[in-house]
Amino acid sequence: MSSITREQAERLLYPPETGLFLVRESTNYPGDYTLCVSCDGKVDVVAEKGNWLSLSVPIDHRSLKLITV
Repeated sequence: MSSITREQAERLLYPPETGLFLVRESTNYPGDYTLCVSCDGKVDVVAEKGNWLSLSVPIDHRSLKLITV
C-alpha cells in the first residue's frame, strides 16, 4: 500500500463523486489505516485509529468505487 498524505488523498478523490473511497496508511498513527470517502460533494476521513467497528457511511454499498494508487 502506498503511503500518501491526507491532502494527496483529497486530490485523488477530486472532484468529489459519491461512493469514491480509498484506504491509506495513517500519517498520525503509524501501523494504522485511514479511510477517506467522497460523499455529498466533499471528502471526509471517516475511520482512523482503529475506529473501524463504529464506521457508519451514508452511502449505498453498491455505489462504492475504490481508487487504487
